[in-house]
Amino acid sequence: MQTIVWLRGQGRRAFGLVVNLILTAVVVLGAYLYRLPCFGPTYEANGATSGDLVASWYGKGCYTDFQALWAGRSLFEHLLPYVNGGTGSDGVLLPGTLEYPVLSGLLTWLVALPVSTDQQFYTLFAIVLGACSLGITVLLVRLGGWRALWWSLASGVFLYATYNVEMFVVLLATAGLWATWRACRSTGHSTVWLTAAGLLLGLGGCAKLYPLLFVAPIGLWALLPRTRQDGKGFWQSLRWQRFLAVVGAAVAVVLVLNLPFVLINFDGWVAGIRFQWSRDIDGSTNTIWYWGLRPYIDSQHVQTLLRPVVTFATLIGILAPVVWGTIRWWRRADFPWLEVSAAMLMAYLLLNKVHSPQYVLWLIPFFVLLRIGWPWIVAYYIADVFTGVGFFARAAANTASIEASVWPQIFILGVWGRAVLLFVLFFVAMRTKPVWLGQKHDAVVIPQSV
Repeated sequence: MQTIVWLRGQGRRAFGLVVNLILTAVVVLGAYLYRLPCFGPTYEANGATSGDLVASWYGKGCYTDFQALWAGRSLFEHLLPYVNGGTGSDGVLLPGTLEYPVLSGLLTWLVALPVSTDQQFYTLFAIVLGACSLGITVLLVRLGGWRALWWSLASGVFLYATYNVEMFVVLLATAGLWATWRACRSTGHSTVWLTAAGLLLGLGGCAKLYPLLFVAPIGLWALLPRTRQDGKGFWQSLRWQRFLAVVGAAVAVVLVLNLPFVLINFDGWVAGIRFQWSRDIDGSTNTIWYWGLRPYIDSQHVQTLLRPVVTFATLIGILAPVVWGTIRWWRRADFPWLEVSAAMLMAYLLLNKVHSPQYVLWLIPFFVLLRIGWPWIVAYYIADVFTGVGFFARAAANTASIEASVWPQIFILGVWGRAVLLFVLFFVAMRTKPVWLGQKHDAVVIPQSV
């Protein structure tokens, strides 16, 4: 009888996985087709699509960073990034320079190698990102069951699956969270799983920086005692080994992937960092800083003063959940690593000087993994659609001098609606349990000495 019940349970999970994979594949295919009209049918000598690309991007709403990168960053020359490139005397990035961290840059270069036009580049990258999206689906179904539908049917997946390299980064970040979950359940191999989590989050941090945020709460979860009795004899326990496993693995990956390029061509490696730091807070950043300080933001003096202010505010925002988590641990002997990770990300998205449209993909896995109520998730998706679609529709209306367009108002509503929701969700996330708590078949085992 128990075998039959187990088989039924396995069958339900397999059915849920298949359904979510099919839905994800359909949505990602739609995302690919949605942006395809911006490519071809004629091409320049360098493989870039001919014609007025800006009018096409805004008029059809099918902009993708891959098309801009092909010509704008001279990917058609197939120069190895970070070994080549740098910053010119006029501050412009030289050919061979990418403003991405090294792993995203190397992936972009590899995908560009076998192709000769921007459409081929986009198509091949869409295949890579589609595979990443399916991998994310497998992990989220394993962790969250049917809540993975919040990912598989997300408007953000349709809008941004083939917009930028984000799917690759989200796969690494989600895999790091999955490895941490395995460490939570393990009674004899938690150090191995935490090492894997550190490696995956380190790789994610070398693709986009945000996965490195999660190393701190996961490291604290590994380090801090689970009970008052467990607090005795710290150096005799193996908690410090678990802490060093996750933090050391993440740091090691970052050093191994970055140091060679630092030594070979420091200017080519640091050019992207300088580019991001010197980037003005303008209308393309979609942040509260631009729209909240709109009357003053065009002043270069204000821009110069604002950079350190925004950096400090962002730092305070991402540290606040760590402090809260530590206080909760002191009261309950339980450090809420997943809740803290989600709140840190929400603070980063709210306070950072850039909030690119595709960043919603970073957040969606937490909508699956935490028991956040559906009204909050639906509201956030609506605000995000208003922001993403409204941005390009507003730009198209401005380009065509359509004064009666409602898109500017929809866009502003999306920006501020998203900001308010991030502020509220910051607190909601810290008071919401992980989805696997309370599930009998996924009870979390807390290893005391391994």
